[in-house]
Amino acid sequence: MQPLRIRIDRIVDFGTVVSLVGFDIAAAIPVTVHIDHRPFILFSEALRKAGCRRTRRIDRSNIKQRPRSGQGGGPMTGSSPQKTARIRELNDQLRCKAIGGCVVITAGIHALGTAAICQVLAAVARFDNFTEDNDPRGEHDCAILTVNGRRVLFKIDYYDLELQYHSPDASDPAVTRRVMTVMLAEEY
Repeated sequence: MQPLRIRIDRIVDFGTVVSLVGFDIAAAIPVTVHIDHRPFILFSEALRKAGCRRTRRIDRSNIKQRPRSGQGGGPMTGSSPQKTARIRELNDQLRCKAIGGCVVITAGIHALGTAAICQVLAAVARFDNFTEDNDPRGEHDCAILTVNGRRVLFKIDYYDLELQYHSPDASDPAVTRRVMTVMLAEEY
């Protein structure tokens, strides 16, 4: 597998998750890379040591915090059953029809070749085996499936319209940009 060379357009720090939004230079496609459970300061220092230009810190004062579990419906989205149903509907539109957001594949999926990419995306679109175990919030936002013997994961994230912060309301497409990332399970 070739290393992924991307131009980083935006770094989004969500605390335990850092997302790099950019462009794969070799493949000429947009990419989003999620780095979980890594303090942003260490990531920033690694970029600086690698010779990358200095990153800027995100002003967190404008980020709206969602209610904690017990306030509202879902533990992560703080949504009512109606909002959860709307989020699920919007996620299904993106997953099944590529409507209402952006679909991003990782370098591992890209390395499989065109035919395999088509098979993976078709399998993700057909997936409907959501259970309490793999979809505890009922949003159809993440699952692992097996395609041609490979474990594939898809994950849908909710951003504001500028792709800089979490969406203030994932059930409202007027203020939300959905990004579905499809990756090999070992890339997560």
